[in-house]
Amino acid sequence: MFKLDNQPNHPTCNSGYFAIGTDVSEAGANRMFSMLLTLHTKKAEAYIGYDSKGDCANGYIRVHNIGETST
Repeated sequence: MFKLDNQPNHPTCNSGYFAIGTDVSEAGANRMFSMLLTLHTKKAEAYIGYDSKGDCANGYIRVHNIGETST
């Protein structure tokens, strides 16, 4: 789980954190974790693809993808 400075509100999930679902393949979860660490290390802005309407991951906002924001 992780959170951002500008963490969004969510109508059904706990908005305190984003979560990568436990139903994501190990390879997929590792790619997302790797991207998070890379962006944090570079101090780069990230975009987080998440479900804004439902489909929580362990009660938190489900993450679908993570990438670097182009400037």
